[in-house]
Amino acid sequence: MIGTSLLLSAALVSPPLTRPIAQRDIRAPVVLMSDGDGDLSVERIAARVSANMNEGELSKRGEGWFIGQACLLLGVLFAPPEPVAPVVETVAGVAAIGSGVALGAAAVRDLGLPNLTPWPKPVERNELKTEGVYSLCRHPMYAALLAGCFGLGLLSLSFERLLLTTALFALLSLKAGREEALLGEKHGEQYRAYAAYVPQFFPTVSALRAYLLDQK
Repeated sequence: MIGTSLLLSAALVSPPLTRPIAQRDIRAPVVLMSDGDGDLSVERIAARVSANMNEGELSKRGEGWFIGQACLLLGVLFAPPEPVAPVVETVAGVAAIGSGVALGAAAVRDLGLPNLTPWPKPVERNELKTEGVYSLCRHPMYAALLAGCFGLGLLSLSFERLLLTTALFALLSLKAGREEALLGEKHGEQYRAYAAYVPQFFPTVSALRAYLLDQK
């Protein structure tokens, strides 16, 4: 009986063996979350972004890109579900389709029928064309297709057509990349120099203006 009483007294006086382990398990995440960059609280993130925004020289940090990004995101979030001015979509759609038709016709003319092929691989007797509309972009026929499809989507107010036009753009980008690799193998440094300063699909405003002035 005396031995049993002593054991019970020792058990009541001694602290439980699992208590320090439980305390360490609870405190460890708290220490990690409050240590340096591991703190992902909203206040810390806002403070860090604010500090980074003030870094650098004004107007040389690319503010225009962020402003454009913010405007487009706000447009997507708050655009009306139905067109508020269908005349704008109609005019823009007709202009895009007309531009696509004109660009496509000029591309066929400037490329020449001997070079014309639907495949990415150029014909054996392919001639590198860098004049005419090919001075505006490297793939004016693809640009014409995209402009026409985009215009048709606007003209018909079809979200599905605009979505498919986006998919077509992605596909043509991949196809153009394969085509350019083959043209680089065929024409070597001459094609690489041409591709270095002429955009793939969409001409610059200055190049387009110069081209239109030359046509007069």
